[in-house]
Amino acid sequence: DTHVLGQHAVEYEKQGPVKGREAGRRAAGLRSREETNMLLDILSVGDGVGEVGQDILSRRLGEIQGREVIHFTVVNGENASGVGITPRQARGILEAGADVITLGNHTWNRLQIADFLDSDGHILRPANYAGRVPGRGFGVFRGPAGVRIGVLNLMGRLELNSNLDSPFQAADRLLRVEVHQHHV
Repeated sequence: DTHVLGQHAVEYEKQGPVKGREAGRRAAGLRSREETNMLLDILSVGDGVGEVGQDILSRRLGEIQGREVIHFTVVNGENASGVGITPRQARGILEAGADVITLGNHTWNRLQIADFLDSDGHILRPANYAGRVPGRGFGVFRGPAGVRIGVLNLMGRLELNSNLDSPFQAADRLLRVEVHQHHV
């Protein structure tokens, strides 16, 4: 007998209750971790805003990753300084446990990030910025057991910067080239 409560399920078996992820997998009809080739748990963290957001990330991200058995973490860091991000703040997010930082429409609010975008491969600006701008919008990262994880950062154009290419065309173009080149 299985009862699903929000995102968690409790399954009662002869051995007693099974809780958390394993119960959720069973309730969804998924096999156990041992029976599957690979189950990859990815954490995506929305805007960590200002010094308070930075502080919470540095104190809590590792704890959450350990408790939830997170294999890969993406943090949107574009508002780490309130509006924009500095290299120091980007390094802090990576040191807190992020595997990759994504940016958005506030990418250029702290101009000192431009050189960092070219020098650190773990920070991605939107891939559909028009013209030549520092950094990149797609990256391939190592996950557990050598799994290659592709991250594509795109930004919509509705009521935003008109210097953006279509996110759909940018995705088609990048995926056609990058996925085949990197085998992700």
